[in-house]
Amino acid sequence: VDLLRWWFGEVHGVAGSAAAPAPGDVAASQPQANFAMIVQFAGGAVGSIHASASVPLGDKEEMTAVGTTGMLTLRDGKLYGARRDEPVLAEIPLPDEPAQAVQQAPDPRVGPFARLAQDWVRSIVEGGAREQGVERAPTFADGMRVQEIVDGAMKSPELGRWIDTSGKKWPV
Repeated sequence: VDLLRWWFGEVHGVAGSAAAPAPGDVAASQPQANFAMIVQFAGGAVGSIHASASVPLGDKEEMTAVGTTGMLTLRDGKLYGARRDEPVLAEIPLPDEPAQAVQQAPDPRVGPFARLAQDWVRSIVEGGAREQGVERAPTFADGMRVQEIVDGAMKSPELGRWIDTSGKKWPV
């Protein structure tokens, strides 16, 4: 959720679903092992997150961003991209050394977090986010927004509707 907000802006609505794994499943000890959420961004774009701890084929991770002029996909620690008029995805080399360490991390959640943390640390060490080209360093308020979005996704199936997270319907 942090990464989606960082890339695409504020989330104004969320819907979600979670399912407990079947008895005997590899993820049976995790009550929310499988979940999905759809988010509506303030700018009108729609994004989705789907996670399954029940997948029997290893630690496959994939993130895809699709826009009007092309797409980017992060798959197995490698970045691929193509413009709309290009027939195939081509690998795009990751420019910095920390990317190699992230590729070798045992937990697939390390990659997105590492990117946020890298910019956050750089903004502290080098004297400020905006001056160093870091548009958005995470704050406590960002953490609260992410929690609001996740809570909305969890409440959505119970209420059978989208949850408004824009602040316009129920201002804080």
